Amino acid sequence: MANPHVPVGSLPANQSSSLITSPPVRERSAESPMQEDAGATAGGANDRRDDMNMMTRISATQSTETSIDALSRWNEAMQRLENAQEAYDHYKKCVWDPAWAMAVAFEQSHGLISPGVGGTNSTRNFNERRQALKAAYPTFFVSDEIEAEIERLSTELSDAQSSLMGMEAPDLAALRWKLDHVLEIECPDDVDGGSTPCWSAHYVAQTVSDYRRLLT
Repeated sequence: MANPHVPVGSLPANQSSSLITSPPVRERSAESPMQEDAGATAGGANDRRDDMNMMTRISATQSTETSIDALSRWNEAMQRLENAQEAYDHYKKCVWDPAWAMAVAFEQSHGLISPGVGGTNSTRNFNERRQALKAAYPTFFVSDEIEAEIERLSTELSDAQSSLMGMEAPDLAALRWKLDHVLEIECPDDVDGGSTPCWSAHYVAQTVSDYRRLLT
């Protein structure tokens, strides 16, 4: 492979070595030294431009490779999130929701209605009565195993989201995902149409850096 680093002031590629060892004999005029110096200077400038062009191409190649690596890492993290979301949704739908619905129905059949859904019991009284009922009829309540598993899946989902939010967005599509995530409306059925979540400055710091970089 040819050496990309061409010495400044080297001879043009089309000048043969014979011209170096046997220059043509001619009478030099007073202008000849200046003309030769000018030719050498022009040749050096051309070589420097070639070096700069080559460095630009190398830099562009490295930048492209870095962008490809960043996009690959983003896609891997997104796949992790999609897998975590699918696992959480499946378990919640097939295991947690039925178990929770059975527990709520059993509580209501014994006069326990959560204060949060219109019950007349105080929160403290409700919790005390609920614990007593659960101790007497544990099979009608969500088991500790189910609660532990939904908590594990929820944590994995949250960690996958945080991982993406902490990564540098490789392109505008990734930035849009981040903005959609942090601006997702909560409780859209509320009278005022809901609201956006309240995130910490640390959680959104990379997103702020991303849109300042990509939208300039």
